[in-house]
Amino acid sequence: MKEFKFIRDTIHGTVKVSGLSLELLDTPEFQRLRGIKQLGLANQVYPGANHTRFEHSFGTSVIAEKMARSLGLDERDSLSVIIASLLHDLGHTPFSHTLEMVIHEALGVDHMEITKRIITGEYNLFEDEENRIPGLIEKYGLTPAEVASLITGRHEPCLEMFIQPKRHTGGDRGYLSMVVHGTIDADQMDYLLRDAYHTGVAYGIIDLERILNTLVKYKNQIAIHRKGVTAIEGMLVARGLMYSAVYMHKTVRIAELMLARGVEHALSECKTEIHKFMDDQLISWLERIKGYPADIVRMLRRRELYKCVYTILRSELTPERKDALLPLCGPEKRKEIETEICHRMHAPEGTVIVDIPMKEILISEPRITKTDILVWDNGKVTPFSKVSTLSTALRNRYVVDWAVMVSAHPRYLNNASRHAKKVLP
Repeated sequence: MKEFKFIRDTIHGTVKVSGLSLELLDTPEFQRLRGIKQLGLANQVYPGANHTRFEHSFGTSVIAEKMARSLGLDERDSLSVIIASLLHDLGHTPFSHTLEMVIHEALGVDHMEITKRIITGEYNLFEDEENRIPGLIEKYGLTPAEVASLITGRHEPCLEMFIQPKRHTGGDRGYLSMVVHGTIDADQMDYLLRDAYHTGVAYGIIDLERILNTLVKYKNQIAIHRKGVTAIEGMLVARGLMYSAVYMHKTVRIAELMLARGVEHALSECKTEIHKFMDDQLISWLERIKGYPADIVRMLRRRELYKCVYTILRSELTPERKDALLPLCGPEKRKEIETEICHRMHAPEGTVIVDIPMKEILISEPRITKTDILVWDNGKVTPFSKVSTLSTALRNRYVVDWAVMVSAHPRYLNNASRHAKKVLP
């Protein structure tokens, strides 16, 4: 009899695990995810948000298995999407998306690219241990490259069929990638349910069973049956609300920016492979670097957070002002502005943080404005935008209401507000 285990999951109940999934769960690379919080520093606002990438990754594979069953995938394709879903977050850095921009600037890659390299064996997280993941994948008849491609491949449905229907052939099994990372995928369905549960907010509740039961495979893509449109609308609304209420909550954002600036400062003094760290390892490393990095850790531990002193709302942006602010999306110009404000108020560097969030949102969640879904009805498909009046509103909805937010150390609030208004365009 093949070995199996039961895992009791907060969201999905008791799940039986065996075979390749069970072997991958026991690898050091996957166990590392126990040490990376799913929501970074959201527990500064939502005390229950202490769940990890480990349980989210496992939950994503559970939903992927249900999606595969609903779509009628064969055994090999089912295993491919289950394993890709299980491993999709292997490359996450400490505190999840908190340091996404810092890592992107330092390495020129995001966590998905790091994940791909771990799966294919091009990259090893642990110098003293062999990366067993490629070998295990091959042992079960899959190839590491095909598993990795489901994570980093094309995720949106092809709408060419509505432009040139006679020439459209449906592509080469794009539905497999769409299970793992698409407009409606296993990843989003798990994180919405799981994050809502652990934060205690109701915004992420979705009708999972209805979505699963109305999935349709159409011309090698994933579509939703007309009867499932309301459930999909609910899911897309939930995604937008969770970003506004939890992921980009102003206080959460400030706490995470404090940590990111502490890491930036530390890296300027001491280069190290922080993307290999777990949360506690990163904090220990920062504490060993005296001065600003250690001070930031101390403040976070005591929840002595910077405060918002000045915002430029999106509604206030003229085209000219938008063009003037655009360079601040680049790290060098942003640092220059932060330094100038600090100098004007005779405060130490790092006292002020300038946040232009939109670029970072798109790097951490490229699906945030996506509503590209095919709706199946009696053998024909229609774009979601033609069926749902919510589609355009969801695409145009702002996740946050500020274009620029300036926060400052509690000791310098009044000065920071005054000088930020003078320095920013």
